[in-house]
Amino acid sequence: MGLRHLSVKNFAIVDALELDFSDGMTVFTGETGAGKSIMIDALGLVLGDRAQATVVRKGAEKATISAVFDISRLPEAQALLDEQDIEYEDGECLLRRQINNDGRSRAFINGVAVPSQTLRALSDYLIDIHGQHAHQSLLRRDVQRMMLDEFAGHDDLTAAVQSAADQWKRTSTDLAALSSDPEQREAQKDLLRYQIEELETAIVSPEDMVQALEQHKRLANITRIAEACQKAAGLFDEQGAHTSAQLQQTLNALQNVVEYEPKIASITNILTEAGILLDEAETQLRHVAESLDFDQQEFDIIERRLGELHDLARKHHTQIEDLPDILNTLRIQLEQLENNDHHYQSLLAANQSAMQAYQQSAQALSASRHQYASQLSHRITQEMQLLGMAGGRFDVLVTDKQEVTPSASGADRIEFMVSANPGQDLLALNKVASGGELSRISLAIQVITSQGKGVPTLVFDEVDVGIGGGIAEIVGHKMRELGSVRQVLCVTHLAQVASLGHHHLLVSKESTVDKTWTHISSLNQDQRINEIARMLGGIKITDQTLAHAREMLAVD
Repeated sequence: MGLRHLSVKNFAIVDALELDFSDGMTVFTGETGAGKSIMIDALGLVLGDRAQATVVRKGAEKATISAVFDISRLPEAQALLDEQDIEYEDGECLLRRQINNDGRSRAFINGVAVPSQTLRALSDYLIDIHGQHAHQSLLRRDVQRMMLDEFAGHDDLTAAVQSAADQWKRTSTDLAALSSDPEQREAQKDLLRYQIEELETAIVSPEDMVQALEQHKRLANITRIAEACQKAAGLFDEQGAHTSAQLQQTLNALQNVVEYEPKIASITNILTEAGILLDEAETQLRHVAESLDFDQQEFDIIERRLGELHDLARKHHTQIEDLPDILNTLRIQLEQLENNDHHYQSLLAANQSAMQAYQQSAQALSASRHQYASQLSHRITQEMQLLGMAGGRFDVLVTDKQEVTPSASGADRIEFMVSANPGQDLLALNKVASGGELSRISLAIQVITSQGKGVPTLVFDEVDVGIGGGIAEIVGHKMRELGSVRQVLCVTHLAQVASLGHHHLLVSKESTVDKTWTHISSLNQDQRINEIARMLGGIKITDQTLAHAREMLAVD
Protein backbone atom coordinates (compact mmCIF):
# COMPACT_ATOMS: atom_id res chain seq x y z
CA MET A 1 0.00 0.00 0.00
CA GLY A 2 1.33 3.44 -0.90
CA LEU A 3 3.27 4.87 -3.87
CA ARG A 4 3.67 2.24 -6.56
CA HIS A 5 5.02 4.07 -9.61
CA LEU A 6 6.38 7.48 -10.55
CA SER A 7 6.77 8.71 -14.12
CA VAL A 8 8.54 12.01 -14.88
CA LYS A 9 9.04 13.52 -18.33
CA ASN A 10 10.78 16.78 -19.29
CA PHE A 11 10.94 17.97 -15.68
CA ALA A 12 13.91 20.16 -14.66
CA ILE A 13 16.98 18.15 -15.73
CA VAL A 14 15.03 14.91 -16.09
CA ASP A 15 14.43 13.80 -19.66
CA ALA A 16 12.38 10.68 -18.90
CA LEU A 17 12.19 8.70 -15.69
CA GLU A 18 10.16 5.62 -14.70
CA LEU A 19 10.40 4.37 -11.10
CA ASP A 20 8.66 1.45 -9.41
CA PHE A 21 8.41 1.44 -5.62
CA SER A 22 7.98 -1.34 -3.07
CA ASP A 23 7.03 -1.51 0.58
CA GLY A 24 9.66 -0.91 3.22
CA MET A 25 12.43 1.70 3.32
CA THR A 26 13.85 3.01 0.05
CA VAL A 27 16.93 5.26 0.12
CA PHE A 28 18.07 7.75 -2.53
CA THR A 29 21.76 8.58 -2.68
CA GLY A 30 24.09 10.31 -5.13
CA GLU A 31 26.75 12.95 -5.52
CA THR A 32 25.98 16.49 -4.38
CA GLY A 33 24.15 18.30 -7.17
CA ALA A 34 23.01 15.11 -8.86
CA GLY A 35 19.39 16.03 -8.27
CA LYS A 36 18.37 13.81 -5.36
CA SER A 37 15.52 16.15 -4.46
CA ILE A 38 14.02 16.12 -7.96
CA MET A 39 11.84 13.15 -7.05
CA ILE A 40 10.47 15.04 -4.04
CA ASP A 41 9.83 18.14 -6.13
CA ALA A 42 8.05 16.03 -8.74
CA LEU A 43 5.92 14.36 -6.07
CA GLY A 44 5.04 17.77 -4.66
CA LEU A 45 3.74 18.92 -8.05
CA VAL A 46 1.70 15.80 -8.73
CA LEU A 47 0.20 16.28 -5.26
CA GLY A 48 -0.96 19.80 -6.02
CA ASP A 49 1.94 22.18 -5.37
CA ARG A 50 1.97 25.47 -7.27
CA ALA A 51 3.50 24.97 -10.72
CA GLN A 52 5.85 27.33 -12.55
CA ALA A 53 7.03 27.33 -16.14
CA THR A 54 10.66 27.11 -15.00
CA VAL A 55 10.21 23.41 -14.07
CA VAL A 56 9.73 22.47 -17.75
CA ARG A 57 12.93 21.06 -19.25
CA LYS A 58 14.63 23.48 -21.62
CA GLY A 59 13.39 23.01 -25.18
CA ALA A 60 10.29 21.01 -24.16
CA GLU A 61 6.68 22.14 -24.53
CA LYS A 62 5.48 20.59 -21.30
CA ALA A 63 6.48 18.55 -18.28
CA THR A 64 4.37 15.57 -17.25
CA ILE A 65 4.42 13.82 -13.89
CA SER A 66 2.33 10.75 -13.04
CA ALA A 67 2.10 8.82 -9.79
CA VAL A 68 0.22 5.61 -9.08
CA PHE A 69 -0.97 4.98 -5.51
CA ASP A 70 -2.60 1.96 -3.93
CA ILE A 71 -5.70 3.16 -2.04
CA SER A 72 -7.26 -0.27 -1.42
CA ARG A 73 -6.97 0.24 2.35
CA LEU A 74 -7.62 3.98 2.44
CA PRO A 75 -11.40 4.45 2.90
CA GLU A 76 -11.01 8.23 3.34
CA ALA A 77 -9.29 8.55 -0.06
CA GLN A 78 -11.93 6.32 -1.66
CA ALA A 79 -14.69 8.45 -0.13
CA LEU A 80 -13.14 11.61 -1.59
CA LEU A 81 -13.04 10.04 -5.07
CA ASP A 82 -16.65 8.89 -4.65
CA GLU A 83 -17.67 12.46 -3.78
CA GLN A 84 -16.02 13.66 -6.99
CA ASP A 85 -17.64 10.85 -9.05
CA ILE A 86 -14.19 9.55 -9.99
CA GLU A 87 -14.08 5.83 -10.65
CA TYR A 88 -11.22 3.58 -9.53
CA GLU A 89 -10.52 -0.10 -10.07
CA ASP A 90 -8.57 -2.60 -7.97
CA GLY A 91 -7.74 0.10 -5.44
CA GLU A 92 -5.51 1.97 -7.92
CA CYS A 93 -5.36 5.75 -8.13
CA LEU A 94 -3.44 7.52 -10.91
CA LEU A 95 -2.51 11.17 -10.36
CA ARG A 96 -1.19 13.16 -13.32
CA ARG A 97 0.03 16.75 -13.57
CA GLN A 98 0.91 18.52 -16.80
CA ILE A 99 2.82 21.83 -16.72
CA ASN A 100 3.14 23.79 -19.97
CA ASN A 101 6.11 26.03 -20.74
CA ASP A 102 3.80 29.05 -20.53
CA GLY A 103 3.11 28.31 -16.84
CA ARG A 104 -0.36 26.82 -17.24
CA SER A 105 -1.01 23.44 -15.72
CA ARG A 106 -3.66 20.72 -15.68
CA ALA A 107 -4.36 18.02 -13.12
CA PHE A 108 -6.04 14.63 -13.50
CA ILE A 109 -7.15 11.81 -11.22
CA ASN A 110 -7.77 8.52 -13.02
CA GLY A 111 -8.11 10.46 -16.25
CA VAL A 112 -10.66 12.94 -14.89
CA ALA A 113 -9.63 16.60 -14.98
CA VAL A 114 -9.67 18.14 -11.48
CA PRO A 115 -8.53 21.40 -9.88
CA SER A 116 -5.17 21.26 -8.10
CA GLN A 117 -7.04 21.77 -4.79
CA THR A 118 -8.51 18.29 -5.23
CA LEU A 119 -5.02 16.85 -5.63
CA ARG A 120 -3.97 18.58 -2.42
CA ALA A 121 -7.03 17.29 -0.57
CA LEU A 122 -6.37 13.73 -1.74
CA SER A 123 -2.66 13.94 -0.93
CA ASP A 124 -3.49 14.34 2.78
CA TYR A 125 -4.48 10.65 2.75
CA LEU A 126 -1.60 9.43 0.56
CA ILE A 127 1.76 10.87 1.52
CA ASP A 128 3.69 13.06 3.94
CA ILE A 129 6.89 14.80 2.90
CA HIS A 130 9.06 15.75 5.86
CA GLY A 131 11.73 18.39 5.57
CA GLN A 132 11.70 21.86 4.08
CA HIS A 133 8.76 20.99 1.84
CA ALA A 134 4.99 21.05 1.75
CA HIS A 135 2.61 18.21 2.70
CA GLN A 136 3.79 18.16 6.30
CA SER A 137 0.46 17.19 7.77
CA LEU A 138 2.05 16.89 11.22
CA LEU A 139 2.16 20.68 11.37
CA ARG A 140 -1.64 20.89 11.28
CA ARG A 141 -3.43 20.91 14.61
CA ASP A 142 -6.28 18.74 13.40
CA VAL A 143 -3.77 16.06 12.38
CA GLN A 144 -1.99 16.42 15.73
CA ARG A 145 -5.32 15.90 17.49
CA MET A 146 -6.07 12.81 15.41
CA MET A 147 -2.59 11.37 16.09
CA LEU A 148 -3.07 11.78 19.84
CA ASP A 149 -6.51 10.17 19.64
CA GLU A 150 -5.13 7.28 17.58
CA PHE A 151 -2.28 6.81 20.04
CA ALA A 152 -4.79 6.78 22.90
CA GLY A 153 -7.12 4.41 21.08
CA HIS A 154 -10.23 5.93 22.69
CA ASP A 155 -12.40 5.64 19.56
CA ASP A 156 -15.51 5.09 21.69
CA LEU A 157 -15.02 8.46 23.41
CA THR A 158 -14.41 10.40 20.17
CA ALA A 159 -17.46 8.71 18.60
CA ALA A 160 -19.65 9.63 21.59
CA VAL A 161 -18.52 13.27 21.43
CA GLN A 162 -19.19 13.51 17.70
CA SER A 163 -22.61 11.87 18.04
CA ALA A 164 -23.69 14.22 20.85
CA ALA A 165 -22.37 17.28 18.98
CA ASP A 166 -24.22 16.27 15.80
CA GLN A 167 -27.46 15.72 17.76
CA TRP A 168 -27.11 19.11 19.43
CA LYS A 169 -26.54 20.80 16.08
CA ARG A 170 -29.59 19.15 14.48
CA THR A 171 -31.94 20.02 17.33
CA SER A 172 -30.55 23.57 17.50
CA THR A 173 -31.33 24.05 13.81
CA ASP A 174 -34.88 22.76 14.29
CA LEU A 175 -35.37 24.99 17.34
CA ALA A 176 -34.22 28.03 15.40
CA ALA A 177 -36.81 27.28 12.74
CA LEU A 178 -39.58 26.97 15.36
CA SER A 179 -38.54 30.12 17.19
CA SER A 180 -39.56 32.47 14.38
CA ASP A 181 -41.90 35.48 14.86
CA PRO A 182 -45.27 34.36 16.46
CA GLU A 183 -47.25 36.75 14.23
CA GLN A 184 -45.53 35.29 11.18
CA ARG A 185 -46.44 31.78 12.35
CA GLU A 186 -50.12 32.78 12.75
CA ALA A 187 -50.17 34.30 9.28
CA GLN A 188 -48.63 31.09 7.94
CA LYS A 189 -51.31 29.00 9.64
CA ASP A 190 -54.10 31.19 8.18
CA LEU A 191 -52.63 30.80 4.71
CA LEU A 192 -52.36 27.03 5.12
CA ARG A 193 -56.00 26.78 6.31
CA TYR A 194 -57.18 28.76 3.27
CA GLN A 195 -55.14 26.64 0.86
CA ILE A 196 -56.36 23.40 2.46
CA GLU A 197 -60.03 24.49 2.30
CA GLU A 198 -59.62 25.52 -1.33
CA LEU A 199 -58.12 22.15 -2.27
CA GLU A 200 -60.62 20.14 -0.21
CA THR A 201 -63.49 21.90 -2.02
CA ALA A 202 -62.06 21.11 -5.45
CA ILE A 203 -60.79 17.60 -4.77
CA VAL A 204 -63.22 14.76 -3.99
CA SER A 205 -60.75 11.89 -4.34
CA PRO A 206 -57.80 10.98 -6.59
CA GLU A 207 -60.01 8.36 -8.29
CA ASP A 208 -62.69 10.95 -9.10
CA MET A 209 -60.08 13.24 -10.60
CA VAL A 210 -58.78 10.47 -12.87
CA GLN A 211 -62.34 9.62 -13.92
CA ALA A 212 -63.11 13.28 -14.69
CA LEU A 213 -59.99 13.58 -16.85
CA GLU A 214 -60.90 10.43 -18.79
CA GLN A 215 -64.56 11.53 -19.24
CA HIS A 216 -63.47 14.96 -20.47
CA LYS A 217 -61.10 13.36 -22.96
CA ARG A 218 -63.94 11.11 -24.23
CA LEU A 219 -66.51 13.87 -24.60
CA ALA A 220 -64.01 16.20 -26.25
CA ASN A 221 -63.30 13.58 -28.92
CA ILE A 222 -66.80 12.10 -29.31
CA THR A 223 -67.17 13.38 -32.89
CA ARG A 224 -63.99 11.60 -33.94
CA ILE A 225 -65.16 8.46 -32.17
CA ALA A 226 -68.51 8.55 -33.98
CA GLU A 227 -66.91 9.09 -37.38
CA ALA A 228 -64.54 6.18 -36.86
CA CYS A 229 -67.38 3.89 -35.78
CA GLN A 230 -69.54 4.86 -38.78
CA LYS A 231 -66.69 4.24 -41.19
CA ALA A 232 -66.00 0.82 -39.72
CA ALA A 233 -69.70 -0.11 -39.69
CA GLY A 234 -69.96 0.87 -43.34
CA LEU A 235 -67.26 -1.59 -44.24
CA PHE A 236 -69.17 -4.32 -42.48
CA ASP A 237 -72.39 -3.33 -44.30
CA GLU A 238 -70.77 -3.21 -47.72
CA GLN A 239 -68.36 -6.07 -47.53
CA GLY A 240 -69.25 -8.02 -44.42
CA ALA A 241 -71.83 -10.38 -45.97
CA HIS A 242 -69.65 -11.01 -49.02
CA THR A 243 -66.64 -11.66 -46.83
CA SER A 244 -68.56 -14.04 -44.55
CA ALA A 245 -69.83 -15.99 -47.55
CA GLN A 246 -66.36 -16.31 -49.02
CA LEU A 247 -64.98 -17.37 -45.65
CA GLN A 248 -67.66 -20.07 -45.32
CA GLN A 249 -66.96 -21.36 -48.82
CA THR A 250 -63.27 -21.56 -48.02
CA LEU A 251 -63.97 -23.49 -44.82
CA ASN A 252 -66.23 -25.96 -46.67
CA ALA A 253 -63.59 -26.60 -49.30
CA LEU A 254 -60.86 -27.20 -46.73
CA GLN A 255 -63.00 -29.44 -44.54
CA ASN A 256 -63.63 -31.72 -47.54
CA VAL A 257 -59.90 -32.47 -47.81
CA VAL A 258 -58.78 -32.28 -44.18
CA GLU A 259 -58.87 -36.09 -43.87
CA TYR A 260 -56.18 -36.28 -46.58
CA GLU A 261 -53.91 -33.56 -45.15
CA PRO A 262 -53.99 -33.27 -41.33
CA LYS A 263 -52.09 -29.96 -41.44
CA ILE A 264 -55.18 -28.30 -42.91
CA ALA A 265 -57.03 -28.85 -39.61
CA SER A 266 -55.11 -26.08 -37.89
CA ILE A 267 -55.89 -23.72 -40.79
CA THR A 268 -59.61 -24.41 -40.59
CA ASN A 269 -59.48 -23.74 -36.83
CA ILE A 270 -57.88 -20.35 -37.45
CA LEU A 271 -60.43 -19.42 -40.11
CA THR A 272 -63.29 -20.51 -37.85
CA GLU A 273 -61.94 -18.32 -35.01
CA ALA A 274 -61.49 -15.45 -37.47
CA GLY A 275 -65.15 -15.66 -38.45
CA ILE A 276 -66.23 -15.64 -34.83
CA LEU A 277 -63.98 -12.65 -34.07
CA LEU A 278 -65.30 -10.70 -37.05
CA ASP A 279 -68.88 -11.29 -35.90
CA GLU A 280 -67.94 -10.23 -32.33
CA ALA A 281 -66.16 -7.10 -33.59
CA GLU A 282 -69.21 -6.09 -35.64
CA THR A 283 -71.53 -6.61 -32.66
CA GLN A 284 -69.35 -4.55 -30.27
CA LEU A 285 -68.82 -1.83 -32.87
CA ARG A 286 -72.56 -1.35 -33.35
CA HIS A 287 -73.03 -1.34 -29.57
CA VAL A 288 -70.45 1.44 -29.15
CA ALA A 289 -71.96 3.47 -31.99
CA GLU A 290 -75.43 3.18 -30.51
CA SER A 291 -74.23 4.21 -27.03
CA LEU A 292 -72.56 7.44 -28.21
CA ASP A 293 -74.47 10.29 -26.66
CA PHE A 294 -72.91 13.74 -26.26
CA ASP A 295 -74.26 15.65 -23.27
CA GLN A 296 -73.24 19.31 -23.60
CA GLN A 297 -74.30 20.11 -20.05
CA GLU A 298 -72.19 17.29 -18.64
CA PHE A 299 -69.25 18.38 -20.79
CA ASP A 300 -69.52 22.00 -19.57
CA ILE A 301 -69.61 20.87 -15.92
CA ILE A 302 -66.51 18.67 -16.32
CA GLU A 303 -64.63 21.37 -18.24
CA ARG A 304 -65.35 23.98 -15.57
CA ARG A 305 -64.14 21.60 -12.86
CA LEU A 306 -60.95 20.76 -14.73
CA GLY A 307 -60.34 24.45 -15.28
CA GLU A 308 -60.52 25.02 -11.53
CA LEU A 309 -58.11 22.13 -10.96
CA HIS A 310 -55.69 23.50 -13.58
CA ASP A 311 -55.77 26.90 -11.84
CA LEU A 312 -54.99 25.24 -8.50
CA ALA A 313 -52.19 23.19 -10.04
CA ARG A 314 -50.59 26.34 -11.49
CA LYS A 315 -50.90 28.09 -8.15
CA HIS A 316 -49.04 25.25 -6.44
CA HIS A 317 -46.56 24.79 -9.32
CA THR A 318 -47.55 21.18 -9.95
CA GLN A 319 -49.73 18.92 -12.10
CA ILE A 320 -53.42 18.11 -11.52
CA GLU A 321 -52.54 14.51 -10.64
CA ASP A 322 -50.27 15.70 -7.79
CA LEU A 323 -52.84 17.96 -6.07
CA PRO A 324 -53.88 15.27 -3.52
CA ASP A 325 -50.22 14.97 -2.42
CA ILE A 326 -50.00 18.76 -2.11
CA LEU A 327 -53.12 18.72 0.05
CA ASN A 328 -51.62 16.06 2.32
CA THR A 329 -48.37 18.03 2.67
CA LEU A 330 -50.24 21.22 3.60
CA ARG A 331 -52.24 19.34 6.24
CA ILE A 332 -48.98 18.03 7.78
CA GLN A 333 -47.45 21.53 7.80
CA LEU A 334 -50.53 22.97 9.49
CA GLU A 335 -50.52 20.18 12.06
CA GLN A 336 -46.86 20.85 12.84
CA LEU A 337 -47.49 24.55 13.30
CA GLU A 338 -50.59 23.96 15.45
CA ASN A 339 -48.57 21.54 17.58
CA ASN A 340 -45.69 24.01 17.67
CA ASP A 341 -45.62 24.45 21.41
CA HIS A 342 -45.51 20.74 22.11
CA HIS A 343 -42.93 20.17 19.37
CA TYR A 344 -40.83 23.07 20.63
CA GLN A 345 -40.75 21.69 24.16
CA SER A 346 -39.83 18.26 22.85
CA LEU A 347 -37.00 19.67 20.75
CA LEU A 348 -35.81 21.82 23.64
CA ALA A 349 -35.59 18.76 25.88
CA ALA A 350 -33.70 16.83 23.18
CA ASN A 351 -31.34 19.77 22.68
CA GLN A 352 -30.62 20.06 26.40
CA SER A 353 -30.12 16.30 26.63
CA ALA A 354 -27.65 16.41 23.72
CA MET A 355 -25.75 19.24 25.40
CA GLN A 356 -25.55 17.31 28.65
CA ALA A 357 -24.38 14.17 26.81
CA TYR A 358 -21.79 16.24 24.94
CA GLN A 359 -20.42 17.84 28.10
CA GLN A 360 -20.08 14.46 29.81
CA SER A 361 -18.48 12.82 26.76
CA ALA A 362 -16.19 15.78 26.09
CA GLN A 363 -15.07 15.80 29.72
CA ALA A 364 -14.26 12.07 29.59
CA LEU A 365 -12.43 12.53 26.27
CA SER A 366 -10.46 15.46 27.66
CA ALA A 367 -9.37 13.43 30.69
CA SER A 368 -8.21 10.61 28.43
CA ARG A 369 -6.37 13.04 26.15
CA HIS A 370 -4.50 14.56 29.10
CA GLN A 371 -3.49 11.09 30.30
CA TYR A 372 -2.20 9.88 26.93
CA ALA A 373 -0.69 13.27 26.04
CA SER A 374 1.66 12.81 29.01
CA GLN A 375 2.62 9.32 27.82
CA LEU A 376 3.12 10.42 24.21
CA SER A 377 5.20 13.43 25.29
CA HIS A 378 7.48 11.22 27.40
CA ARG A 379 8.02 8.61 24.70
CA ILE A 380 8.72 11.11 21.90
CA THR A 381 11.11 13.02 24.18
CA GLN A 382 13.00 9.76 24.70
CA GLU A 383 13.18 9.20 20.95
CA MET A 384 14.54 12.70 20.44
CA GLN A 385 17.48 11.93 22.73
CA LEU A 386 18.37 8.98 20.51
CA LEU A 387 18.09 11.06 17.33
CA GLY A 388 20.79 13.59 18.10
CA MET A 389 18.71 16.08 20.09
CA ALA A 390 20.05 15.50 23.57
CA GLY A 391 18.26 17.69 26.07
CA GLY A 392 15.38 18.24 23.66
CA ARG A 393 11.81 18.07 24.90
CA PHE A 394 8.46 17.28 23.37
CA ASP A 395 5.11 18.15 24.88
CA VAL A 396 1.57 17.49 23.70
CA LEU A 397 -0.33 20.52 24.94
CA VAL A 398 -4.01 19.95 25.71
CA THR A 399 -5.99 23.11 26.51
CA ASP A 400 -9.65 24.08 26.63
CA LYS A 401 -10.87 25.69 23.40
CA GLN A 402 -13.17 27.92 25.46
CA GLU A 403 -15.98 27.35 23.00
CA VAL A 404 -19.59 27.50 24.17
CA THR A 405 -21.05 25.47 21.32
CA PRO A 406 -20.30 21.74 21.03
CA SER A 407 -17.69 20.66 18.51
CA ALA A 408 -17.46 17.27 16.82
CA SER A 409 -13.78 17.09 17.80
CA GLY A 410 -14.39 17.84 21.46
CA ALA A 411 -13.61 20.74 23.77
CA ASP A 412 -9.82 20.47 23.57
CA ARG A 413 -7.20 22.26 21.55
CA ILE A 414 -4.24 19.96 20.81
CA GLU A 415 -0.84 21.34 19.87
CA PHE A 416 2.54 19.65 19.56
CA MET A 417 5.25 21.69 21.30
CA VAL A 418 8.99 21.09 21.00
CA SER A 419 12.35 22.31 22.22
CA ALA A 420 15.09 20.82 20.07
CA ASN A 421 18.00 21.94 22.27
CA PRO A 422 18.67 22.35 26.02
CA GLY A 423 17.64 25.71 27.41
CA GLN A 424 15.26 26.54 24.55
CA ASP A 425 11.64 27.31 25.28
CA LEU A 426 8.95 24.98 24.00
CA LEU A 427 7.60 26.23 20.67
CA ALA A 428 4.81 25.03 18.41
CA LEU A 429 6.03 22.35 16.01
CA ASN A 430 5.41 24.63 13.02
CA LYS A 431 7.83 27.19 14.52
CA VAL A 432 10.85 24.85 14.36
CA ALA A 433 13.30 26.58 12.03
CA SER A 434 15.64 23.74 11.05
CA GLY A 435 14.40 21.39 8.38
CA GLY A 436 16.71 18.67 9.68
CA GLU A 437 15.43 19.02 13.24
CA LEU A 438 11.85 19.05 12.05
CA SER A 439 12.45 15.89 10.03
CA ARG A 440 14.00 14.07 12.98
CA ILE A 441 11.21 15.21 15.31
CA SER A 442 8.69 14.02 12.73
CA LEU A 443 10.54 10.72 12.53
CA ALA A 444 10.34 10.35 16.32
CA ILE A 445 6.58 11.07 16.23
CA GLN A 446 6.01 8.63 13.38
CA VAL A 447 7.98 5.86 15.06
CA ILE A 448 5.95 6.15 18.27
CA THR A 449 2.57 6.50 16.56
CA SER A 450 3.29 4.17 13.62
CA GLN A 451 0.62 1.71 14.69
CA GLY A 452 -2.05 4.35 14.06
CA LYS A 453 -3.94 5.02 10.85
CA GLY A 454 -1.51 7.59 9.39
CA VAL A 455 -0.71 8.09 5.73
CA PRO A 456 0.90 5.06 4.07
CA THR A 457 3.91 6.81 2.49
CA LEU A 458 6.45 8.97 4.32
CA VAL A 459 9.24 10.90 2.60
CA PHE A 460 12.18 12.18 4.65
CA ASP A 461 14.49 14.81 3.20
CA GLU A 462 17.45 16.31 5.09
CA VAL A 463 16.62 14.05 8.03
CA ASP A 464 20.36 13.50 8.61
CA VAL A 465 21.53 17.10 8.33
CA GLY A 466 24.03 17.92 11.07
CA ILE A 467 24.39 14.39 12.45
CA GLY A 468 26.81 11.53 11.95
CA GLY A 469 28.38 8.51 13.55
CA GLY A 470 26.25 6.57 15.99
CA ILE A 471 23.35 9.04 15.84
CA ALA A 472 23.14 8.60 12.07
CA GLU A 473 23.00 4.83 12.53
CA ILE A 474 20.20 5.20 15.07
CA VAL A 475 18.29 7.42 12.65
CA GLY A 476 18.72 4.75 9.99
CA HIS A 477 17.47 2.00 12.30
CA LYS A 478 14.45 4.08 13.30
CA MET A 479 13.55 4.68 9.66
CA ARG A 480 13.99 0.99 8.86
CA GLU A 481 11.76 0.17 11.84
CA LEU A 482 9.15 2.59 10.52
CA GLY A 483 9.51 0.96 7.11
CA SER A 484 8.14 -2.28 8.53
CA VAL A 485 4.68 -0.65 8.92
CA ARG A 486 4.80 2.22 6.39
CA GLN A 487 6.42 2.89 3.04
CA VAL A 488 9.43 5.12 3.74
CA LEU A 489 11.39 7.07 1.10
CA CYS A 490 14.56 8.77 2.31
CA VAL A 491 16.98 11.12 0.57
CA THR A 492 20.30 10.84 2.41
CA HIS A 493 24.02 11.54 2.12
CA LEU A 494 25.00 9.35 5.06
CA ALA A 495 26.27 5.82 4.53
CA GLN A 496 24.93 4.79 7.97
CA VAL A 497 21.40 5.61 6.88
CA ALA A 498 21.67 4.40 3.28
CA SER A 499 23.01 1.00 4.36
CA LEU A 500 19.82 0.30 6.34
CA GLY A 501 17.39 0.69 3.47
CA HIS A 502 15.44 -2.26 2.12
CA HIS A 503 15.88 -0.80 -1.37
CA HIS A 504 18.55 1.52 -2.76
CA LEU A 505 18.20 3.97 -5.68
CA LEU A 506 21.18 5.89 -7.05
CA VAL A 507 20.73 9.38 -8.48
CA SER A 508 23.35 10.36 -11.04
CA LYS A 509 23.84 13.25 -13.46
CA GLU A 510 25.38 13.26 -16.91
CA SER A 511 26.33 16.25 -19.02
CA THR A 512 27.43 17.12 -22.52
CA VAL A 513 28.33 20.51 -23.91
CA ASP A 514 24.70 21.57 -24.30
CA LYS A 515 22.72 19.06 -22.27
CA THR A 516 22.42 17.79 -18.71
CA TRP A 517 20.18 14.98 -17.50
CA THR A 518 19.53 12.96 -14.37
CA HIS A 519 19.21 9.19 -14.01
CA ILE A 520 17.84 7.15 -11.12
CA SER A 521 18.69 3.47 -11.08
CA SER A 522 18.08 0.59 -8.69
CA LEU A 523 21.24 -0.95 -7.22
CA ASN A 524 21.99 -4.62 -6.73
CA GLN A 525 24.07 -5.82 -3.78
CA ASP A 526 27.48 -5.32 -5.43
CA GLN A 527 26.48 -1.87 -6.68
CA ARG A 528 25.27 -0.98 -3.18
CA ILE A 529 28.62 -1.97 -1.72
CA ASN A 530 30.41 0.37 -4.11
CA GLU A 531 27.96 3.24 -3.44
CA ILE A 532 28.21 2.85 0.37
CA ALA A 533 32.00 2.77 0.06
CA ARG A 534 31.88 6.01 -1.95
CA MET A 535 29.68 7.61 0.69
CA LEU A 536 32.12 6.60 3.44
CA GLY A 537 34.55 9.12 1.99
CA GLY A 538 38.02 9.30 0.58
CA ILE A 539 39.33 10.10 -2.86
CA LYS A 540 40.05 6.46 -3.56
CA ILE A 541 37.86 3.50 -2.69
CA THR A 542 40.11 1.02 -0.89
CA ASP A 543 39.69 -2.59 0.14
CA GLN A 544 39.20 -1.33 3.67
CA THR A 545 36.26 0.93 2.73
CA LEU A 546 34.74 -1.85 0.64
CA ALA A 547 35.02 -4.22 3.61
CA HIS A 548 33.42 -1.59 5.82
CA ALA A 549 30.59 -1.16 3.31
CA ARG A 550 29.99 -4.95 3.24
CA GLU A 551 29.87 -4.99 7.01
CA MET A 552 27.36 -2.12 7.11
CA LEU A 553 25.11 -3.85 4.57
CA ALA A 554 24.96 -7.03 6.64
CA VAL A 555 21.57 -5.95 8.04
CA ASP A 556 19.49 -8.50 9.90
